[in-house]
Amino acid sequence: MKMQKFTALTCGLVLCLGLSACGEENNSLPDELSTLSLVAYDAEKDSDYTIDYKVNDEMTVNPFDVAYAYEDAVVIEAYGKEAIIQNMTVDTSGKITIDFKKDAVTDLSLGSGAEAAVFENLAESIVLNCPQITSIYYTMDGGNFETGHLSFDADKAIWTKAQD
Repeated sequence: MKMQKFTALTCGLVLCLGLSACGEENNSLPDELSTLSLVAYDAEKDSDYTIDYKVNDEMTVNPFDVAYAYEDAVVIEAYGKEAIIQNMTVDTSGKITIDFKKDAVTDLSLGSGAEAAVFENLAESIVLNCPQITSIYYTMDGGNFETGHLSFDADKAIWTKAQD
């Protein structure tokens, strides 16, 4: 089963990259692609690894691109689950709030380690790619983020940038 998840992730990334030019008239990729670094968890090795994920967007990557790429590459492709992100906002101070669908998060049915890795690695992926982000908040259906393994208050950051 673990190998199937890794294979699904690899196949999903290849498919995403192959389809990234679909819909363009000349079906050619732009000269310059942005590369997102997504952090994922390998349960077999019990360690994190980085996926280079190419996107056709502008050279300045925004946190929405990162979060949706992570959701696509890890949650949907690797775990074969539905989208879990309901809404995202970023304010002018660099605070991002990601609101998750409670039912979809519950349906992930992950163990405590894998569940923690999914949400920690999403935050780490945003931090790696978006230096303008100063804090990350997780909510669930607009309120506190609560699963069987994780709990975050809606008004407390799960990550805050260290002050220089």
